Amino acid sequence: MDADTGSRVPFPRALLRNALKIAVPWMLGHAVVFELVQTSEAEASAVPGWLWVVTAGAYVLPAAYVVSLFVRR
Repeated sequence: MDADTGSRVPFPRALLRNALKIAVPWMLGHAVVFELVQTSEAEASAVPGWLWVVTAGAYVLPAAYVVSLFVRR
């Protein structure tokens, strides 16, 4: 149910909500893990900077969703 109008949420909007809170962080987390394994096997160098950004994104998206549950518009 949509909190503003009391009507049902349209399917595309519900799909987008669930993709942002579950699918995207899940895929980002797996991408980071796979890249870290390849990096550690190939060479003993520092972790690339873009991996830190992707890791942060994997944590920020679900956190933003949880915060949005408690913050009004």
